Amino acid sequence: MLEINELVIEVANELIIHMKREELILFPFIKHLAISNENNTKPTLPNFGTVNNPISMMENEHEKAGDIFMRIAK
Repeated sequence: MLEINELVIEVANELIIHMKREELILFPFIKHLAISNENNTKPTLPNFGTVNNPISMMENEHEKAGDIFMRIAK
């Protein structure tokens, strides 16, 4: 039970950070891309380059959280 508690706390903390990154970085940039596309303007690229970079990072975080949930299930 102690290990499960530690894993739940770990995944909860990671998901809080993950969701903040989505809300503050990824989703606003996607919205910016959509608006630029609608207005036929060139989007301003942020310091992380293309949208593929944060998406790749988010996918890795999803996989890590999934691994933790698998450990909890076992």
